[in-house]
Amino acid sequence: MKAVSAENLSVELGGRMVLSNINMEVEEGWIAGIIGPNGGGKTTLLRAILGILKPSAGAVRVFRTDPRDAVKRGLVGYLPQRQSRSLLPLTALEAVMIMGRSSKREAMEALEAVGMAEQAGRSFWELSGGQAQRVSLARVMVKKPRLMLLDEPSTGIDTVSQVDFYRLLLKLRDETGVTVIMTSHDVGAISSYVDQVFCLNTRLHCHGPASACLTKARLSELYGRDVDIISHEEREDEHI
Repeated sequence: MKAVSAENLSVELGGRMVLSNINMEVEEGWIAGIIGPNGGGKTTLLRAILGILKPSAGAVRVFRTDPRDAVKRGLVGYLPQRQSRSLLPLTALEAVMIMGRSSKREAMEALEAVGMAEQAGRSFWELSGGQAQRVSLARVMVKKPRLMLLDEPSTGIDTVSQVDFYRLLLKLRDETGVTVIMTSHDVGAISSYVDQVFCLNTRLHCHGPASACLTKARLSELYGRDVDIISHEEREDEHI
């Protein structure tokens, strides 16, 4: 079943065409990565999938229904790019309960799933960047959505924590069947941890397996300059 499908999707903002004629399909159970330069429309595409932005042309469907209906039914969870660390009085558990609108039992299950149950009583602001991101992910998944949209989830966390985070996504996908669509500036991460890649700069330049899309020629076209791929495995070796 298609988790997300877009047909001739275009979005215009402030007189500028941010997305142009996007055709894409994401199968249920995939981890899909969207890469491209800043201002290329990655966040806009996620917001269109959420139903926050209305298409100027074309359409997008989430589990064969209108995106807003899918969100109302709890089928979609969203982790925005900029996460507030201003939840000063809250523990990790309280952050999941309040922001995820969940019971204590549900919140603890979500924290357990992301490996943060032992940190449930710690203040959210005291957590490391990687730990805070796991708690934020727990807030997204606490209601067990079938689709999670993650906007630049590795921003602000160190390389080792990034690797742990991406491996956690693989584990959650394998255990629950959740579909993940994430944007990233990190081409190395996309090459190592996703099933399908969507190369976006206003229009889709390529979509398919990483091996087909993440070539030097295609990346140079996408970014307008040469791009070297450094895998996370290579980066991990640097820390040994």
